Amino acid sequence: MSIQTIQFIKNKIISLIPVLIGISFITFSLVFITPGNPEDIILEQSGMTVASEGERLQLRQELGLDDSFWVQYLHWLINVLHGNLGNSFHTGRGIVEEIYMRIPYTTIIACGAIGLTTLFSLLYGLVSNYYSHGRIGRLLSLYGQVCLSVPGFLIAIMLVYFFCEVMGIMPSGGLTDVSGLVLPTISMSLISSVMIGQVLNRQLALELDKYYCKVARLRGLSRKRILLEYALPNAVMPVIAMLGNYTGAILGGSVVIEYIFSIPGLGAMALEAIHFRDYPMLQGYVLFTGIVYVMVNSIVDIVLYAINPKMDLRER
Repeated sequence: MSIQTIQFIKNKIISLIPVLIGISFITFSLVFITPGNPEDIILEQSGMTVASEGERLQLRQELGLDDSFWVQYLHWLINVLHGNLGNSFHTGRGIVEEIYMRIPYTTIIACGAIGLTTLFSLLYGLVSNYYSHGRIGRLLSLYGQVCLSVPGFLIAIMLVYFFCEVMGIMPSGGLTDVSGLVLPTISMSLISSVMIGQVLNRQLALELDKYYCKVARLRGLSRKRILLEYALPNAVMPVIAMLGNYTGAILGGSVVIEYIFSIPGLGAMALEAIHFRDYPMLQGYVLFTGIVYVMVNSIVDIVLYAINPKMDLRER
Protein backbone atom coordinates (compact mmCIF):
# COMPACT_ATOMS: atom_id res chain seq x y z
CA MET A 1 0.00 0.00 0.00
CA SER A 2 1.46 3.34 -1.08
CA ILE A 3 2.02 6.32 1.20
CA GLN A 4 -0.56 8.30 -0.79
CA THR A 5 -3.19 5.62 -0.18
CA ILE A 6 -2.43 5.54 3.56
CA GLN A 7 -2.73 9.33 3.71
CA PHE A 8 -6.01 9.14 1.80
CA ILE A 9 -7.36 6.63 4.32
CA LYS A 10 -6.35 8.90 7.21
CA ASN A 11 -8.08 11.88 5.61
CA LYS A 12 -11.16 9.78 4.93
CA ILE A 13 -11.36 8.68 8.57
CA ILE A 14 -11.01 12.28 9.76
CA SER A 15 -13.73 13.43 7.35
CA LEU A 16 -16.07 10.76 8.73
CA ILE A 17 -16.12 12.32 12.21
CA PRO A 18 -18.41 15.29 11.39
CA VAL A 19 -20.56 13.04 9.19
CA LEU A 20 -21.12 10.54 12.00
CA ILE A 21 -21.84 13.36 14.45
CA GLY A 22 -24.40 14.72 12.00
CA ILE A 23 -26.04 11.30 11.69
CA SER A 24 -26.24 10.98 15.47
CA PHE A 25 -27.74 14.47 15.79
CA ILE A 26 -30.43 13.78 13.18
CA THR A 27 -31.15 10.40 14.77
CA PHE A 28 -31.61 11.88 18.23
CA SER A 29 -33.77 14.72 16.86
CA LEU A 30 -36.37 12.19 15.67
CA VAL A 31 -37.88 12.21 19.15
CA PHE A 32 -38.53 15.95 18.96
CA ILE A 33 -39.85 16.18 15.40
CA THR A 34 -42.29 13.25 15.52
CA PRO A 35 -45.76 13.61 17.10
CA GLY A 36 -46.49 12.33 20.60
CA ASN A 37 -44.61 12.28 23.90
CA PRO A 38 -42.34 9.42 24.96
CA GLU A 39 -43.93 9.19 28.41
CA ASP A 40 -47.42 8.86 26.90
CA ILE A 41 -46.25 6.04 24.64
CA ILE A 42 -44.57 4.18 27.50
CA LEU A 43 -47.68 4.48 29.65
CA GLU A 44 -49.83 3.30 26.75
CA GLN A 45 -47.58 0.29 26.09
CA SER A 46 -47.69 -0.63 29.79
CA GLY A 47 -51.50 -0.59 29.74
CA MET A 48 -51.94 2.60 31.76
CA THR A 49 -54.43 4.53 29.64
CA VAL A 50 -54.98 6.99 32.49
CA ALA A 51 -52.09 8.30 34.57
CA SER A 52 -51.88 11.02 37.16
CA GLU A 53 -49.80 14.12 36.62
CA GLY A 54 -47.43 12.94 39.33
CA GLU A 55 -46.81 9.65 37.53
CA ARG A 56 -46.12 11.53 34.31
CA LEU A 57 -43.67 13.89 36.02
CA GLN A 58 -41.88 10.98 37.68
CA LEU A 59 -41.54 9.19 34.34
CA ARG A 60 -40.26 12.34 32.65
CA GLN A 61 -37.61 12.71 35.36
CA GLU A 62 -36.58 9.06 34.97
CA LEU A 63 -36.24 9.52 31.21
CA GLY A 64 -34.43 12.85 31.61
CA LEU A 65 -37.01 14.65 29.46
CA ASP A 66 -36.95 17.74 31.69
CA ASP A 67 -33.34 18.45 30.74
CA SER A 68 -32.47 20.77 27.86
CA PHE A 69 -32.16 19.43 24.32
CA TRP A 70 -28.36 19.55 24.31
CA VAL A 71 -28.06 17.86 27.72
CA GLN A 72 -30.35 15.06 26.56
CA TYR A 73 -28.38 14.73 23.31
CA LEU A 74 -25.07 14.54 25.20
CA HIS A 75 -26.37 11.86 27.57
CA TRP A 76 -27.81 9.90 24.65
CA LEU A 77 -24.56 10.17 22.67
CA ILE A 78 -22.49 8.95 25.64
CA ASN A 79 -24.78 5.95 26.00
CA VAL A 80 -24.49 5.22 22.27
CA LEU A 81 -20.69 5.31 22.47
CA HIS A 82 -20.94 2.75 25.27
CA GLY A 83 -23.14 0.52 23.11
CA ASN A 84 -26.37 1.39 24.89
CA LEU A 85 -29.17 2.44 22.53
CA GLY A 86 -31.89 2.11 25.15
CA ASN A 87 -34.83 -0.29 25.29
CA SER A 88 -37.76 -0.70 22.96
CA PHE A 89 -41.02 0.82 24.15
CA HIS A 90 -42.92 -2.02 22.47
CA THR A 91 -40.93 -5.20 23.23
CA GLY A 92 -38.95 -4.04 26.26
CA ARG A 93 -35.78 -5.58 24.83
CA GLY A 94 -32.58 -3.63 24.26
CA ILE A 95 -32.25 -2.00 20.83
CA VAL A 96 -28.83 -3.60 20.32
CA GLU A 97 -30.42 -6.99 20.97
CA GLU A 98 -33.22 -6.19 18.50
CA ILE A 99 -30.70 -5.26 15.80
CA TYR A 100 -28.60 -8.34 16.58
CA MET A 101 -31.66 -10.58 16.19
CA ARG A 102 -32.77 -9.07 12.89
CA ILE A 103 -29.56 -8.19 11.09
CA PRO A 104 -28.82 -11.72 9.74
CA TYR A 105 -31.96 -11.68 7.55
CA THR A 106 -31.26 -8.25 6.08
CA THR A 107 -27.55 -9.05 5.66
CA ILE A 108 -28.25 -12.22 3.68
CA ILE A 109 -30.72 -10.42 1.42
CA ALA A 110 -28.40 -7.41 1.00
CA CYS A 111 -25.32 -9.50 0.17
CA GLY A 112 -27.32 -11.64 -2.23
CA ALA A 113 -28.82 -8.55 -3.87
CA ILE A 114 -25.39 -6.93 -4.28
CA GLY A 115 -23.98 -10.15 -5.76
CA LEU A 116 -26.86 -10.55 -8.21
CA THR A 117 -26.80 -6.86 -9.08
CA THR A 118 -23.08 -7.06 -9.87
CA LEU A 119 -23.54 -10.16 -12.04
CA PHE A 120 -26.69 -8.98 -13.83
CA SER A 121 -25.38 -5.46 -14.44
CA LEU A 122 -22.15 -6.77 -15.96
CA LEU A 123 -24.07 -9.14 -18.23
CA TYR A 124 -26.61 -6.47 -19.15
CA GLY A 125 -23.98 -3.84 -19.93
CA LEU A 126 -21.67 -6.14 -21.90
CA VAL A 127 -24.39 -7.86 -23.94
CA SER A 128 -26.21 -4.57 -24.61
CA ASN A 129 -23.02 -3.01 -25.91
CA TYR A 130 -21.86 -6.01 -27.92
CA TYR A 131 -25.24 -6.36 -29.66
CA SER A 132 -26.06 -2.64 -29.61
CA HIS A 133 -27.16 -2.59 -33.25
CA GLY A 134 -28.92 -5.94 -33.25
CA ARG A 135 -32.21 -7.41 -32.12
CA ILE A 136 -30.80 -8.53 -28.76
CA GLY A 137 -29.67 -5.00 -27.98
CA ARG A 138 -33.10 -3.59 -28.78
CA LEU A 139 -34.81 -6.25 -26.64
CA LEU A 140 -32.53 -5.47 -23.70
CA SER A 141 -33.23 -1.76 -24.13
CA LEU A 142 -36.97 -2.46 -24.07
CA TYR A 143 -36.55 -4.69 -21.01
CA GLY A 144 -34.64 -1.91 -19.24
CA GLN A 145 -37.32 0.67 -19.99
CA VAL A 146 -40.03 -1.64 -18.63
CA CYS A 147 -38.08 -2.42 -15.44
CA LEU A 148 -37.32 1.23 -14.73
CA SER A 149 -40.92 2.30 -15.29
CA VAL A 150 -42.37 -0.24 -12.82
CA PRO A 151 -42.13 0.38 -9.02
CA GLY A 152 -39.96 -2.09 -7.14
CA PHE A 153 -42.75 -3.23 -4.83
CA LEU A 154 -44.92 -4.08 -7.86
CA ILE A 155 -42.16 -6.27 -9.27
CA ALA A 156 -41.98 -8.05 -5.91
CA ILE A 157 -45.75 -8.64 -5.92
CA MET A 158 -45.60 -9.96 -9.51
CA LEU A 159 -42.80 -12.37 -8.57
CA VAL A 160 -44.83 -13.62 -5.60
CA TYR A 161 -47.89 -14.16 -7.79
CA PHE A 162 -46.02 -15.98 -10.57
CA PHE A 163 -43.62 -18.18 -8.58
CA CYS A 164 -45.81 -18.76 -5.53
CA GLU A 165 -49.41 -18.72 -6.75
CA VAL A 166 -49.09 -19.82 -10.38
CA MET A 167 -45.99 -22.06 -10.33
CA GLY A 168 -46.13 -22.99 -6.64
CA ILE A 169 -42.37 -23.50 -6.43
CA MET A 170 -41.56 -20.79 -3.87
CA PRO A 171 -42.97 -19.93 -0.43
CA SER A 172 -45.22 -16.87 -0.56
CA GLY A 173 -43.97 -15.39 2.70
CA GLY A 174 -42.06 -16.04 5.89
CA LEU A 175 -38.86 -18.00 6.31
CA THR A 176 -39.67 -21.69 6.36
CA ASP A 177 -36.27 -22.38 4.74
CA VAL A 178 -33.54 -20.70 2.69
CA SER A 179 -35.78 -20.62 -0.39
CA GLY A 180 -37.77 -17.88 1.33
CA LEU A 181 -34.86 -15.50 0.70
CA VAL A 182 -34.61 -16.13 -3.05
CA LEU A 183 -37.48 -13.94 -4.26
CA PRO A 184 -36.67 -10.99 -1.94
CA THR A 185 -33.08 -11.05 -3.18
CA ILE A 186 -34.13 -11.13 -6.83
CA SER A 187 -36.71 -8.39 -6.26
CA MET A 188 -34.09 -6.04 -4.84
CA SER A 189 -31.60 -6.67 -7.65
CA LEU A 190 -33.69 -6.47 -10.84
CA ILE A 191 -34.16 -2.71 -11.13
CA SER A 192 -30.73 -1.79 -9.76
CA SER A 193 -28.97 -4.18 -12.15
CA VAL A 194 -30.67 -2.48 -15.11
CA MET A 195 -29.71 1.00 -13.88
CA ILE A 196 -26.07 0.05 -13.29
CA GLY A 197 -25.98 -2.03 -16.48
CA GLN A 198 -27.10 0.97 -18.53
CA VAL A 199 -24.34 3.08 -16.96
CA LEU A 200 -21.82 0.36 -17.83
CA ASN A 201 -23.13 0.23 -21.40
CA ARG A 202 -22.63 3.99 -21.81
CA GLN A 203 -19.15 3.85 -20.26
CA LEU A 204 -18.17 1.00 -22.58
CA ALA A 205 -19.34 3.03 -25.57
CA LEU A 206 -17.20 5.97 -24.43
CA GLU A 207 -14.15 3.75 -23.91
CA LEU A 208 -14.55 2.02 -27.29
CA ASP A 209 -14.50 5.43 -28.95
CA LYS A 210 -11.14 6.34 -27.40
CA TYR A 211 -7.82 6.22 -29.18
CA TYR A 212 -6.40 3.09 -27.54
CA CYS A 213 -9.43 1.01 -28.56
CA LYS A 214 -9.25 2.34 -32.12
CA VAL A 215 -5.59 1.32 -32.25
CA ALA A 216 -6.53 -2.15 -31.00
CA ARG A 217 -9.07 -2.46 -33.83
CA LEU A 218 -6.41 -1.43 -36.36
CA ARG A 219 -4.20 -4.20 -34.98
CA GLY A 220 -6.90 -6.67 -35.97
CA LEU A 221 -8.18 -7.58 -32.50
CA SER A 222 -11.74 -8.85 -32.30
CA ARG A 223 -14.51 -6.66 -30.90
CA LYS A 224 -15.11 -9.15 -28.08
CA ARG A 225 -11.46 -9.06 -26.99
CA ILE A 226 -11.31 -5.26 -27.14
CA LEU A 227 -14.53 -5.06 -25.14
CA LEU A 228 -13.38 -7.43 -22.38
CA GLU A 229 -9.64 -6.73 -22.16
CA TYR A 230 -9.42 -3.04 -23.04
CA ALA A 231 -12.72 -1.22 -22.49
CA LEU A 232 -14.20 -3.11 -19.51
CA PRO A 233 -11.36 -2.53 -16.98
CA ASN A 234 -11.61 1.24 -17.53
CA ALA A 235 -15.40 1.37 -17.74
CA VAL A 236 -16.03 -0.58 -14.55
CA MET A 237 -14.90 2.17 -12.16
CA PRO A 238 -18.21 4.09 -12.17
CA VAL A 239 -20.00 0.76 -11.69
CA ILE A 240 -18.04 0.10 -8.50
CA ALA A 241 -18.96 3.59 -7.28
CA MET A 242 -22.65 3.00 -8.03
CA LEU A 243 -22.59 -0.32 -6.18
CA GLY A 244 -21.42 1.57 -3.10
CA ASN A 245 -24.27 4.04 -3.43
CA TYR A 246 -26.64 1.14 -4.03
CA THR A 247 -26.12 0.09 -0.40
CA GLY A 248 -28.39 2.91 0.70
CA ALA A 249 -31.05 1.78 -1.75
CA ILE A 250 -30.85 -1.74 -0.33
CA LEU A 251 -31.26 -0.56 3.25
CA GLY A 252 -34.18 1.66 2.29
CA GLY A 253 -35.77 -0.86 -0.05
CA SER A 254 -35.58 -3.64 2.52
CA VAL A 255 -38.44 -1.99 4.43
CA VAL A 256 -40.93 -2.64 1.62
CA ILE A 257 -39.46 -5.98 0.51
CA GLU A 258 -39.38 -7.43 4.02
CA TYR A 259 -42.97 -6.33 4.55
CA ILE A 260 -44.16 -8.00 1.32
CA PHE A 261 -42.32 -11.26 2.05
CA SER A 262 -42.92 -11.24 5.85
CA ILE A 263 -39.22 -11.30 6.71
CA PRO A 264 -38.31 -10.18 10.27
CA GLY A 265 -35.29 -8.10 9.28
CA LEU A 266 -34.22 -4.52 9.93
CA GLY A 267 -36.79 -3.18 7.48
CA ALA A 268 -39.58 -4.91 9.37
CA MET A 269 -38.13 -3.49 12.58
CA ALA A 270 -38.39 0.03 11.13
CA LEU A 271 -42.04 -0.52 10.19
CA GLU A 272 -42.81 -1.82 13.67
CA ALA A 273 -41.09 1.20 15.20
CA ILE A 274 -43.20 3.57 13.10
CA HIS A 275 -46.43 1.67 13.78
CA PHE A 276 -45.95 1.57 17.56
CA ARG A 277 -44.23 4.98 17.74
CA ASP A 278 -41.23 3.24 19.25
CA TYR A 279 -38.70 6.08 19.24
CA PRO A 280 -35.67 4.15 20.57
CA MET A 281 -36.17 1.39 17.99
CA LEU A 282 -36.55 3.93 15.17
CA GLN A 283 -33.46 5.78 16.37
CA GLY A 284 -31.52 2.51 16.42
CA TYR A 285 -32.57 1.70 12.86
CA VAL A 286 -31.71 5.15 11.49
CA LEU A 287 -28.38 5.29 13.33
CA PHE A 288 -27.33 1.78 12.31
CA THR A 289 -28.29 2.08 8.64
CA GLY A 290 -26.75 5.54 8.40
CA ILE A 291 -23.42 4.33 9.80
CA VAL A 292 -23.42 1.27 7.53
CA TYR A 293 -24.12 3.40 4.46
CA VAL A 294 -21.36 5.88 5.27
CA MET A 295 -18.83 3.14 6.06
CA VAL A 296 -19.55 1.17 2.88
CA ASN A 297 -19.21 4.28 0.72
CA SER A 298 -15.95 5.16 2.46
CA ILE A 299 -14.59 1.67 1.76
CA VAL A 300 -15.63 2.02 -1.89
CA ASP A 301 -13.82 5.38 -2.09
CA ILE A 302 -10.67 3.79 -0.66
CA VAL A 303 -10.85 0.89 -3.13
CA LEU A 304 -11.36 3.27 -6.07
CA TYR A 305 -8.45 5.44 -4.94
CA ALA A 306 -6.20 2.39 -4.52
CA ILE A 307 -7.08 1.25 -8.05
CA ASN A 308 -6.74 4.69 -9.65
CA PRO A 309 -5.29 7.50 -7.47
CA LYS A 310 -5.91 10.01 -10.28
CA MET A 311 -9.67 9.48 -10.22
CA ASP A 312 -11.67 12.48 -8.97
CA LEU A 313 -13.94 10.94 -6.33
CA ARG A 314 -15.98 14.13 -6.10
CA GLU A 315 -17.57 13.19 -9.44
CA ARG A 316 -19.29 10.19 -7.92
